[in-house]
Amino acid sequence: MADTMKAWQLAFPGRLDEKLELNHNGPRPTSRDLRGQDILVLVRGAALNPADYKVAELGLLARAVLSFPQTPCMDLSGTVLPVGPDVGDVLVGDRVTGRLDPFKPTGALSEQVVLERDDYAKIPPPPPPRTSTTRWAWAPPR
Repeated sequence: MADTMKAWQLAFPGRLDEKLELNHNGPRPTSRDLRGQDILVLVRGAALNPADYKVAELGLLARAVLSFPQTPCMDLSGTVLPVGPDVGDVLVGDRVTGRLDPFKPTGALSEQVVLERDDYAKIPPPPPPRTSTTRWAWAPPR
């Protein structure tokens, strides 16, 4: 696997729709970056939180609280890749939802991210189709 990945980044503070650029050579996190209960996640979906764009638009204040280049978006879902040595609640291939620290340079608008234990939760599998239709049959009419 390549040592680089794609990530949408802000080189400077400003409006996301004006300043966001695709970086094809961002550093790719690896299993060597995992400590304790960290997990490596292949990002499948990212959500733009109001804080993501509001902080980036603070101008000089944004420079004081963020380091640039900055990859925005703190909310994500994805698939677990390697896990840290102390992880016992998720396995490789599990689906998770998570959040990233908005004041760190790595955000969810990238191919892979490292999540700390308090920042992810396993997404339960969907119920079997038969269970879903059985539940629907029991729904009272309106």
